[in-house]
Amino acid sequence: MRQLRFLAAVLLFTSFASAAPVITSVTPAEGSESGGTAVIIHGSGFSNNCPGCNPQNKPPDVFFDGVAPSTWGYLSSTELSAIAPPHAPGKVAVKVAQFNGEFTLANAFTYTKDPFTMSPKSGPEQGGTVVTIKGAFGSFPYAIIFGETFVPTWRTAADTVVAVSPPGAPGSHVPITIWEHDIGIPTNLVFTYESTSLDGMERVLLPVLTPPVGGAFGSRFVTELRAYNRSVTNTAQLRGLSYACTGQVCPPVVPDPQRDSIGLAPQATLAPLDVVYNGTPGRFIWVPKDQLDRLWLNLRAYDESRSSFNFGTELPIVRDRDFFRNEPIVFPDIPTGQGFRSTLRIYAESAVTVTLDITNGKDFVTRREVALQPAMNKFDPAYAQIGDLPEGVGNIRIRIIPPEPGQPGFYTPTWAFIGVTNNFTQQITTVRP
Repeated sequence: MRQLRFLAAVLLFTSFASAAPVITSVTPAEGSESGGTAVIIHGSGFSNNCPGCNPQNKPPDVFFDGVAPSTWGYLSSTELSAIAPPHAPGKVAVKVAQFNGEFTLANAFTYTKDPFTMSPKSGPEQGGTVVTIKGAFGSFPYAIIFGETFVPTWRTAADTVVAVSPPGAPGSHVPITIWEHDIGIPTNLVFTYESTSLDGMERVLLPVLTPPVGGAFGSRFVTELRAYNRSVTNTAQLRGLSYACTGQVCPPVVPDPQRDSIGLAPQATLAPLDVVYNGTPGRFIWVPKDQLDRLWLNLRAYDESRSSFNFGTELPIVRDRDFFRNEPIVFPDIPTGQGFRSTLRIYAESAVTVTLDITNGKDFVTRREVALQPAMNKFDPAYAQIGDLPEGVGNIRIRIIPPEPGQPGFYTPTWAFIGVTNNFTQQITTVRP
């Protein structure tokens, strides 16, 4: 009799432990269409003991209208936790599935329409991401706050504002507040700062990093890069540059700017022959921010056919802070006489179309759009070269006008310079903004 009672107890326990899951309710029962609502799923028969699973203590799977949340977990046999994923407004079913069965509760959770939406919802830690926020804005002036930081904001339509993200900590999630006239309006919007392999590094533009190229009147222009690490303790990393092979046996390696990096030891010098010149024509290099101020860089172009009496021209080294983001780039008093020829070079972080406005301030005005060729990666900038500038109209003013707020390419970091060549001496003068 005692054995029968023990067997009955075992069977009863096994039946209870193996009961299929049942959902009775979800609290809260509604949340934002953007997702992120923390919910508790109530019911019975939930188990985190999954025979044959790896790991064996696997919680039941959870689905909102067939979509798994990014985070969910087992609390007890009667409660599960989950973070609701994004979904269009409306009622959805919630399902729990585990090793011994599944259960679906229809209309268990209601997604509500957000008063405000934002796109994109993430960007790099250095900031500069253009975000578009739509909603029922009134007639008041508006500003956007990322966490506690007010940022530049533009009204582009009755229901739309455009803002630019400030720098933030990689991996952090920052709440967005809408500042209406003099009142802060909390929202369900959250901006996420993405972590990348270039965190903690600053972008530097080398405008020309090309092999020797022939020019007019038998000229042959050569570019040379020199660097010196002034630090006495730290090696400077220059990502985006490749070592040149100067030995007798060189491996057949195709330079890959996504992978290559030059480490410059403390007090060490980088000579022109140490570098592979493979820009398109320029190159973005990335240097740790805490090392850049201790790094000396020099970029020079010269006419090899006249090197005995022409030391060449120093080209600008452009730090990220020197780029223009929402204002015209202006070059006044560029000569157009027959003794000179000029070339305008424009660089940007990504493909963008700018407006070129040229005038001599008197009787000559021209305007046209210039589309930069797309950037191939984070090391090769978007680029355009304009060599057909006006001739014989006196000194001209050139303005490069960026896209307006709300237009494609708005707030794209852009920079430019003009090379003015003397047709008689082939001497080049660089004009920077």
